[in-house]
Amino acid sequence: MENASDSGTEIDEAGAGQLTIYADFNCPFCYALNERIHAMSLQTRVEYRNVQRAPGNSQIQPDFELLSDLTTEVAEVRRRAPSTRINVPMI
Repeated sequence: MENASDSGTEIDEAGAGQLTIYADFNCPFCYALNERIHAMSLQTRVEYRNVQRAPGNSQIQPDFELLSDLTTEVAEVRRRAPSTRINVPMI
């Protein structure tokens, strides 16, 4: 018997079908997801759709609050995905 997704389409034995991922690569969580996808060699099954998670944050000079939020998010990614190498960017 073959594996099937909820939609009835065939999927491989590992249970992974085609994935559509909406991601903002300025987001630490999206970056961690991308790294995990590559580590699992699933990148050929992914169709990326770019989004801008926080369009108001596209400033030339980021403010203290923005840098603080980014530092907090990077720390959370490190906690949730310790194998992902990530640093707060030098802005």
